[in-house]
Amino acid sequence: MACVYMVMILVSFLVGGTFIMGFFGLSIPGLRIAGGLLVAGIGSAMLAAAPRDPEVNDAAHDAARAKRDVSFSPLAMPMLSGPGAIAVTVGFTSLATHWLDYAAIILGILTVAVTTYITLGLSERVVRLIGVNGMSALSKVMGFIILCIGIQFIVNGVLGIATDPAFLHGVRDTVLSK
Repeated sequence: MACVYMVMILVSFLVGGTFIMGFFGLSIPGLRIAGGLLVAGIGSAMLAAAPRDPEVNDAAHDAARAKRDVSFSPLAMPMLSGPGAIAVTVGFTSLATHWLDYAAIILGILTVAVTTYITLGLSERVVRLIGVNGMSALSKVMGFIILCIGIQFIVNGVLGIATDPAFLHGVRDTVLSK
């Protein structure tokens, strides 16, 4: 169910993302920078995290275990379709110009959902196979990749601002007025 919820959340933002951005006066470069900061933060946290002792239960894990259904919260929202995924989806929306672009984005969301479903189904076996140390190493590698993706989002946002004609005209007018 978490994967179904993820698809519903991301497609909702695909359809309504441009309206939401216009309503709040948000720009695509700003969204890319904010999404990049979020994604980079997640990657940094994965790199810095100490391996978790499977025997230790804290209050959050106890609360999660007490819930009957964790498929919507916290699994679908914010883990699978959190701020980073929403920022990426809205960013793709800004690039879409034809209905085929939207269909391709939805196909991408569905592909990620199916891959996630398979991965979640196999996760217990993978954890048993590679063990705690393997999970820690895999988490560090994935954290680094996610950090790089977040930094690239930030770079794309900054380049979007730096190459915006209105920004360039403002800089030119400021320089010429001195």
